[in-house]
Amino acid sequence: MTIEYKDSKRIVLDTSATFEDDFANGNNWTLSTVGGGSIAISSGSLTFTAAQEYAEGTRAKHDMGSGVVNSTTWTMRYKWSPSSLSGGINHHLMTMSSVDVAGATASYNPDWIGVSYLNGVIQWVTQAGASSTWAGGSTSISVSAGNTYYIELARTAQGSLKLSIFSDSSYTTHLTNSPATFTSVPSGLTDDLRYMTVGCWGGSANKPRTDSFDDVKFYNGVTSAP
Repeated sequence: MTIEYKDSKRIVLDTSATFEDDFANGNNWTLSTVGGGSIAISSGSLTFTAAQEYAEGTRAKHDMGSGVVNSTTWTMRYKWSPSSLSGGINHHLMTMSSVDVAGATASYNPDWIGVSYLNGVIQWVTQAGASSTWAGGSTSISVSAGNTYYIELARTAQGSLKLSIFSDSSYTTHLTNSPATFTSVPSGLTDDLRYMTVGCWGGSANKPRTDSFDDVKFYNGVTSAP
């Protein structure tokens, strides 16, 4: 564990993490706004607003680098604070993707893994781009606007995921139905998931959302956070 000082604040760094960011600045992220909505990094968090699901080019991305992310095991943690939510399976939170998507009308077939929000419940979202094979479904974990959640998503094997959602920053108090496991990740989902992304991925109009993200940590090659 290492201690740094940023803007006179004492920051304790987790040296076991492959990547971490507390959004003290935006140096690690590329922001784009295409198709509506807004995204910004300020006051120590990343805030995303979508006027509709089709604000597909409005996103923040961090490039982990080619060949860095393990193809079978990794764990990602982040703090998520939704202030307003509406229905829509394509309200994705944070995903790992093989493609750097640019523009709301871009044609793409990425491999990706992540979670999304639909009508009060967290969903699984995965896709093997080469075959356009999508797989997902409900976790039965309920969330609502006005609360803060601590999310841990682990790829425990090539075809398996484990999702835990906690109510506390120490990642100890599970929400009801957490953890959840998913064992139907498409077999073709093997590409390099190098892009950590916050944004939307298509859908239908008039489904707004505003939320913020903080304290992101990514652990490579492990099935749980150290």
